[in-house]
Formats: sequence, structure tokens, C-alpha cells
Amino acid sequence: MSTDAQRDRILKVVAIATGLGRKYLLANGSVKSRKDFIQSQLMACLILRTCWKTTYRGAVEYLAVSVEVREAIGLQRLPDYSTLEKFADRKGVAGVMHAMFNTLARLADDADGSFCKEAAMDATGLPTTCASVRFESRRGKRQKRFVNVGVVVLLGPLVPASMALG
Repeated sequence: MSTDAQRDRILKVVAIATGLGRKYLLANGSVKSRKDFIQSQLMACLILRTCWKTTYRGAVEYLAVSVEVREAIGLQRLPDYSTLEKFADRKGVAGVMHAMFNTLARLADDADGSFCKEAAMDATGLPTTCASVRFESRRGKRQKRFVNVGVVVLLGPLVPASMALG
């Protein structure tokens, strides 16, 4: 894929992510928040992190060198990697992601022009360590952190969409 095509793809992802983020998220998570970033901007950064298949620090580094993406998201300054991580660890973010996947599936169906009658959706939590949950429980330790993975597959046009949080 050429560099221009990749840039256009990323800008389309940003446009969809920020639009859906504004629809499903409040501007600020708390009345007492510092209001440096709105939640839809942070959600767009998380979605880009997944697209770029990188860490939180890597996503911030990509944003630092990509002026176009920062302008498309509406970022006046760069978020710290810990801001993205804390936002991803919030309780309601996974539910918002599922709602965004449903909307994304409808958008894909509308764009294709065919009516999709069936879709398969699944989400699960995966351990963050290489040891199994069973092994950890036998050692007397409890698994505390999981990565939430959600997948939607439209059975009409067959458009997979996925997101990993954590």
C-alpha cells in the first residue's frame, strides 16, 4: 500500500472514530477533569493505536510526527501515554467500543448497499501474562488484568472489525 493510500486510510479512520466518539461519549469524563482532551479525541487515539498495532507510547510518537492526524483529531497538544492507558482502563470504555462496533457494522452495510441480515459479534478477556489463568490460580495468585478483545463479522459483505483494549 502506498504512503498516500495509508495516510488517506488513517484519516478516514480518524474521521469515523471522532464522529462515533462524539456520538457515544460525553465531552469530558468528569466535572472536575482538567479538560485538556475530550473523550472522543482519546477514543480516536486508542483506535489509531490499534490500527498502528503499537503501544501507548508508540501511538503518542506516531501522533508527534503526524501533523495531519493531530489536526484531524483536533489535538492542540499531545496526550501522555499514561492518559491513553488510564482512559482505556476506564469501566465504560469497553461498552462504548461495542456500541461503536454496532454503528460501524451498520455504516459498512449502508456503504455496501446490500442488506446484511446476520452478523456475528463476540468479546472476551485474554490474560496479559504468558501463564494460563489455571496455572496462576493453582499457585494461589489471581489474574488481575485482562485485555478486552471484541470482534464483529458481517455475514453479508463479510467486513471484519476488531479492537483490543489494554
